[in-house]
Amino acid sequence: MTEKHLHASHPDVVKRLKRANGHLANVIAMIESHRPCNEIAQQLHAVERAISAAKKVVIHDHLDNCLDQVVGASAASARASIAEFKDLTKYTLSRTQFDALVLGLPWKNVGEAGVITVL
Repeated sequence: MTEKHLHASHPDVVKRLKRANGHLANVIAMIESHRPCNEIAQQLHAVERAISAAKKVVIHDHLDNCLDQVVGASAASARASIAEFKDLTKYTLSRTQFDALVLGLPWKNVGEAGVITVL
């Protein structure tokens, strides 16, 4: 059995996911009532953003708490890598981009839109 794992951010994540759940229920109702596609797309976008925000909080919390315990206070270079990775999580990464970051393959951040390109 796994150990219970609670972080201070978990109630916020639950709140965000409940909000996303409400948006999703609204989208389903909109589809069933034959609402216009642009309205449905707008609500789907809200669902995506809410879930992405929750995921970001979980990832940052993991980096701040779980990985800090593994890295320890003396590994400045490892902490710098974690800080860089945490900064990158504000961008949406494809599986290929994520793999490139994890495997240490070359990549670059292009433009203000935050598009990450694997070289």
